[in-house]
Amino acid sequence: MNYDTGFLSNFPGAILNPSQVPAPPADAASVRYTGTITAPANGIYTFTLTGWGDAQLFLDGALVIDMTGQPGARSVSSGGVPLVAGEAHDVRIEFRATHPLNGLEPGSVQLGWTHPAGVLSPAMARAADLAGSSDVAVVFARTHESEQRDRASLTLPQDQDLLIRAVRARNPHTIVVLATGGPVTMPWLSEVPSVVQTYFGGQEQGTALARVLFGDVNPSGRLPITYPTSETAVPPGLRNPVANRGNVNVTYAEGIFVGYRGYANAGITPLFPFGHGLSYTSFHQRGLFAFGGFRGTGWLRFLRLPAFASVEVTNTGSRAGTEVVQIYTGTLPAAVPTPAKQLAGFAKVTLAPGQSRRVFIPLDEHSLSYWDANAHRWVRPPGVVPVFAGASSTDIRQTSALVQR
Repeated sequence: MNYDTGFLSNFPGAILNPSQVPAPPADAASVRYTGTITAPANGIYTFTLTGWGDAQLFLDGALVIDMTGQPGARSVSSGGVPLVAGEAHDVRIEFRATHPLNGLEPGSVQLGWTHPAGVLSPAMARAADLAGSSDVAVVFARTHESEQRDRASLTLPQDQDLLIRAVRARNPHTIVVLATGGPVTMPWLSEVPSVVQTYFGGQEQGTALARVLFGDVNPSGRLPITYPTSETAVPPGLRNPVANRGNVNVTYAEGIFVGYRGYANAGITPLFPFGHGLSYTSFHQRGLFAFGGFRGTGWLRFLRLPAFASVEVTNTGSRAGTEVVQIYTGTLPAAVPTPAKQLAGFAKVTLAPGQSRRVFIPLDEHSLSYWDANAHRWVRPPGVVPVFAGASSTDIRQTSALVQR
């Protein structure tokens, strides 16, 4: 059960459909849900209402959760409720959108429960049984997020971690497909042989995914973001101590050390680094060199040779594939702090088995410069700049240097 009148549903009806009656005031909505709930196993269960507004949960007519009288996003749980497997119980939820979170989020309430450890819902049990009689099992897991609605946690919602482990226990050949808008924690990662990240695909997502899983297409995507090992194993600037808790002031004090730069600066090892991606073949890089970066001064100020890096790439596997060569620059010869590695350029190269090709990659001007806060301009400091080539921000294959003048 999930009642949500957020974002698009709050726009006047005339905008989305001119024939609709204008939407009611944001705080005039109310809803009642009724139904039954049946425990899959004997044990102590806890019920939770999450959202904003006034909500109450009744079990067999008795009030077990009272989430009323306070503004802001909240999560209120019941005490432990003993339930017997197979027995149905009447559930009633009363909700009133009396405390809008903000102008775009008038009302929301979601019902959840915490069950005894290891207990599977009937649907999960059926999925595990089916996996046990299959050659390969594919678990499609996803998050529920959108514009104007951040996730409160990096954990997969709705017990999907439990589903993955239950299926994997019955079939060692379990592929996990993640349809998420960003990182999630993966406590089951060491137990499954393969994870595919698809993000939010369009109407052809299923077709594209099938072509990758069956090997018709050799994947070559790379992560545009870092995946942490846990909710807390992130740089200070990425932590949100008030996730989904309404209007708050958050101080951003990480400076230039954002994203993968922050992980490196804090010495935190990620689950998957920025730029990571696998293929059905393998590649070897060699022969890195960097050149250019010359800019004239005085009457020669109009002379300029942009900086480039060059790498030879070889497909050392048995099938055609595409490699993404990533070039990073290191700490700049400057008095201000600069990242130990920052992406300066990249190139995709498609190669047949055994084929080699040298690629030339222009380096971004900003990766060789720092921002002078006093002069309000970018400055390229003279001196030696480390240059790295690799397959991710942590998978560095070669090191060279560039002399800036």
